[in-house]
Amino acid sequence: MENGIDPTICKEVAQLIAQVVDSGYSVFVVLGGGNLWRGSQSVNGFPRYARDQIGMVATCMNCLALQQSFRLIGINAEVLSAIGSCLSFIPYSPQTALDFFNKKAVVLLAGGTGRAFCTTDTAAAFSACEIGAEVLLKATRVEGIYNQDPSLHTDARLLRHISFQEAIAKEYGVMDLTAFTLCMQENIPIKVFSLLEPKACIRALRDPDFGTYISNDKKGSHHGS
Repeated sequence: MENGIDPTICKEVAQLIAQVVDSGYSVFVVLGGGNLWRGSQSVNGFPRYARDQIGMVATCMNCLALQQSFRLIGINAEVLSAIGSCLSFIPYSPQTALDFFNKKAVVLLAGGTGRAFCTTDTAAAFSACEIGAEVLLKATRVEGIYNQDPSLHTDARLLRHISFQEAIAKEYGVMDLTAFTLCMQENIPIKVFSLLEPKACIRALRDPDFGTYISNDKKGSHHGS
């Protein structure tokens, strides 16, 4: 959904997530807003808090688009908001999310944490901790975490399994350190993978040779293996 919202891509993403739902998993989705607004750098002197607030509103638009895409393929999806009465969204709370899981609904979180200076990665980690998630899936455009930047180093190696300690110490950059630290403390593994691959979401759960798995025990078992 680069530079706007593409209904075709929304439907493709909904179908990828639907494969996880159909396999019996409860799904909580935290959406970013980078396709509509990039606030990581100064824009005409806008202060950081204002840039982040605009980004939060962008996530609301993405949630609405993905919600409709789920409905078009027959899946119930509910949007919860971390930024108050945004449109007609239901205010987020962990219990509300769990209640919707019991109704077999996909839960979409709009607004990140609701606070400036927090990334959607941090929002995903907070939510994963609050609802007791088994695993956090980080969908990106890259295959996973590399030992060095593959765009600069032709010998860069994809890492299949690393510890949280290594991810934090080496600052690989795929997720922010706050997200890694929260999941490490609550022992929630993270899977970083490319959303561009076929059946990406269900493969991220089931295939140990797909993406990068991050956990407290580098020698531990892959989720779902």
